[in-house]
Amino acid sequence: QGSRFSINNLSNHSMALRCGLLAATLSLAAAFSPHFAGTALNPRRRGLSPCNVEGLSGSRLKAPQRILCAQQEGSATAPSSFQRRAQELLRNRKEVKYFAFGANLDEKVLTGSRKVKPLKAEAGQVEGWSIRWNLSAWPWVGAAYASAEPDDRGVPLHGVLFTLTKGDWAKVCVTEGVGWAYEVERVRVATYDGEEVEALTLRTLPPFRVPEGLQGGVSRPTKRYMDIIEKGAERYGLGQEYRKRLAQVERLPF
Repeated sequence: QGSRFSINNLSNHSMALRCGLLAATLSLAAAFSPHFAGTALNPRRRGLSPCNVEGLSGSRLKAPQRILCAQQEGSATAPSSFQRRAQELLRNRKEVKYFAFGANLDEKVLTGSRKVKPLKAEAGQVEGWSIRWNLSAWPWVGAAYASAEPDDRGVPLHGVLFTLTKGDWAKVCVTEGVGWAYEVERVRVATYDGEEVEALTLRTLPPFRVPEGLQGGVSRPTKRYMDIIEKGAERYGLGQEYRKRLAQVERLPF
């Protein structure tokens, strides 16, 4: 009986160790890959669910995303203010115009990792907004992801206007952490071809906004994250002056 007790204890400890290692691995994956920026792997970002957005919980999503939605839908008692707003923004739309400015500029991220296949892609800019590095990613080293922020300094935000199906917009919501890391904002995009289009973009939710820079433990992007953004900016031919500004952004050396 004593030996059985010891063996059982050993088995329990072994299981606990394996679970701990799995949790650590997922945490490291979330930290070291910009592809996981804002995903549900970060427990601080669970709370508000985007799963009630039309099209989000359909079969086109991967199993882990469907499970996440099912869990959150099952525990929800009423739509959040985010969910109500998201539903209103999508009402009567067959397609979604999404303005991207961060890692989703890279085809390997958007199409490769996130399985989003845009119907159309156009370079453009948004006056009165700029890119900021204020979504806390790894607070212990001061790393941050990008956000669109209102800015009246006259330097517009450049990016790509993607036309998406509702299902693919739903994938963007899940993989970016809309509702627990980002909120949806409506902006007017001036494409490089001269069109003016209303679109949806992402802004850091207030609880996760941090000051930018080096002093006082505040945040800045990593080199790897910036490499992804700059690669996408070059691929889509974003303005040369804007790309120069990106190249000058202070970054962590990894």
